[in-house]
Amino acid sequence: MGKTDPAFEYCKQSMVIAQEIGSRRTESFNLWRIGRIAIQKDQWSEAIRYFNQAIGISDEIGNTQIQMKARYGLALAYLFSSNLADAHTIIEEACKYKYNYPFTKPNLLALVGLVRLRIGEVTHALEAFTDAVIEAEMLLGYCRENYKALDAQGLALCGLVMCEKNRQHIQRAVEAFQTARKINRDPGYLKDLLRQFDEMTKEDQEGMLTGVREYIGASIVAPT
Repeated sequence: MGKTDPAFEYCKQSMVIAQEIGSRRTESFNLWRIGRIAIQKDQWSEAIRYFNQAIGISDEIGNTQIQMKARYGLALAYLFSSNLADAHTIIEEACKYKYNYPFTKPNLLALVGLVRLRIGEVTHALEAFTDAVIEAEMLLGYCRENYKALDAQGLALCGLVMCEKNRQHIQRAVEAFQTARKINRDPGYLKDLLRQFDEMTKEDQEGMLTGVREYIGASIVAPT
């Protein structure tokens, strides 16, 4: 919801309890959550530190969910802080866990495509974006209200526009974003999504994605 300060306080309280009772799994989840909060606050070095701590614990205990999600978050922190080389390294590493935790697989693949696009690997980016669209559709086959899958699909379709230099996917991307916004319009969630889209438009010299952004962030609800 964008309420980063109270979110941080609750995570810190949970961290203390987790450490007291020796729940390494909960500790790794909280470190990941605090890393996400740091991204919301544009605190890149803090985000990187917390994600790396989460990765350390999750690798130690074999928590596949956080092994992938913390690497995904770390890649975002590197990407948003313009460290493309490290973003590429860590997002490719995160792919090792995509089969073990499939629920965020479309979002992971969309980010893989985005990072590859940003470093100029257009052919490999096209592959990742295509896979992201397919994986999102598979998840949507189970639940059409999966807004994260819808947004991953929309972002990946925009990526296909960029790779193919063809606007044929625009309408489908807009429809995915519009459907997602009927389900979730929370500003905290949308902030990272819009940032990913903005990273993509850095490669959009022809303005092929012009007008799409307004559908991603339509009717954002401000935090109170």
